[in-house]
Amino acid sequence: MPDKEKMRNVTPKRGRPAKEKVVIPKTTADIKMPPVAKPKKPKQDLMIVNPENLLTLAIKKGADIETIERLLAMRKELKAEWAREQYFKALAAFQLDCPVVFKRKPVKNKEGKLLYKYAPLEDIVKTVKPFLQKHGFSYTIKGDQTDKEIKAECHIYHIDGHSEISTFTVPIDPGTNAMSAIQRRGSSNTYAKKYAFCNGFGIMTADEDTDGNDKGAATEKTELKKKDPPKAKSNDIDECMKSIETALNADEFSKKLPAQTEALWAKAEQLKKDKNLNALMAFAKSVIRQQKAFANK
Repeated sequence: MPDKEKMRNVTPKRGRPAKEKVVIPKTTADIKMPPVAKPKKPKQDLMIVNPENLLTLAIKKGADIETIERLLAMRKELKAEWAREQYFKALAAFQLDCPVVFKRKPVKNKEGKLLYKYAPLEDIVKTVKPFLQKHGFSYTIKGDQTDKEIKAECHIYHIDGHSEISTFTVPIDPGTNAMSAIQRRGSSNTYAKKYAFCNGFGIMTADEDTDGNDKGAATEKTELKKKDPPKAKSNDIDECMKSIETALNADEFSKKLPAQTEALWAKAEQLKKDKNLNALMAFAKSVIRQQKAFANK
């Protein structure tokens, strides 16, 4: 038999390829994988269809005036709808951040006895102003007077262009003998502005505010001695939550404004967890007002 060592050293003949030597890797680290080909980015040949692009294309193509007017109207309508949605998203975020304003200003009788406390407009504005700026809100308050009543209008503007109006009407404060006619009108004007402002933004005070002193109820509600707040009944809390849920599900409110609905419900759940019935009741009224404003648009 031929020598095996000599056969290994034999040079192969021309035209016949040599056998490839197979190397078996000892570990997985020795295995070299072929490079993975990067996926090619799709060519962006198609223009994103939106009113701005359509309008630009129509002008380039020399469209008639009627077509351009229809496109302008469509752009205006879509922009208004988008701005309105941004407004309510920002309002929901503001209400999540905004704290409850506590009533600190005292009102006393002639003997110096404390009758009640309330939150004046200047305290409310000072408390919520940083949150209004954070979420892109500004406002103006206007008043209209007659011989018997005063109406205040709070015009609320959002940075994206949408605005809402909150109104509140009160009769002229009869006041006391020590108050002049101008002072009575000033008192009523401030009261109307305060509630137009708070209703428009859904701002809550610590509990039911009685700075109007209607029917003398305030004298019985606030005492000097500190007392533990009454425990909220579960039935009352459940009723509030049910009214909030009903408002959020009405008129496709939750479908068209899902982000705002989620934020409002989250705040309602937090108030329920805290067992703060007064704040929850005020919040429920605020949600119902927002739903009605949405339905009337």
